[in-house]
Amino acid sequence: MQNAAPPLPPHEVDEWLHLSSPRVRFLKSLPWGASVLDLGAGDGTMVLFKEWLQPKRPDLKMFALSLSKGVHFDRYDGFEIGNFETQTVFQGVKFDAVFSAHFVEHISGGPARVLAWIAERLRPDGQIYIEMPSEESKTAPTAESLRAMGHPVLATNFYDDHTHIDTVSLADLRSVAEEQGFFVEESGYWRNRLLEPVLLERSRQTGDAFYAHAHFWMKTRFAQYIIAQR
Repeated sequence: MQNAAPPLPPHEVDEWLHLSSPRVRFLKSLPWGASVLDLGAGDGTMVLFKEWLQPKRPDLKMFALSLSKGVHFDRYDGFEIGNFETQTVFQGVKFDAVFSAHFVEHISGGPARVLAWIAERLRPDGQIYIEMPSEESKTAPTAESLRAMGHPVLATNFYDDHTHIDTVSLADLRSVAEEQGFFVEESGYWRNRLLEPVLLERSRQTGDAFYAHAHFWMKTRFAQYIIAQR
């Protein structure tokens, strides 16, 4: 099979990478005027997609929860700073959707605990996006070994991040969601076979760790996700 990188301009690489990702597809496809909780929002990057890339979604009401205030948090309609493990957060607030990427694996009790919490704060017919490391990530090459080979990656093995507690298989993630009353509409791994060689080439050209990081996450099926409805 030919794995050469197609000649895509840099801006098209960035746009297609994000538009084809399940994260952005989920956000861009929510019902008009939906309220969305970004659970474990990190630096708040997801809020940027309200205005970047088509279709723009200024109608979305986005809220964030994190341990500390992210650089983009002032762009949200509201946010709370708190510890999910030990504090009551967003008490009594209902959302139309909950987005959570690489948060569940940091929580004791894992998907069952997080999905039970989400179910209490989701309106009828609400939607969820859950992304977390796959079980395959536990046997992937470590970031240290790849950096030694000249690849400027961030984290490529589950154990590269010492704050991770555990993960589950994609089948088990689906089962836990169904046990909590969710209908799983879509599940899979973050892959884009057209862009995988492009990302590797962009990494070599620019030295930007983001492209190497995305390439290896895709090639090793690091990230798994579900999209489900309550």
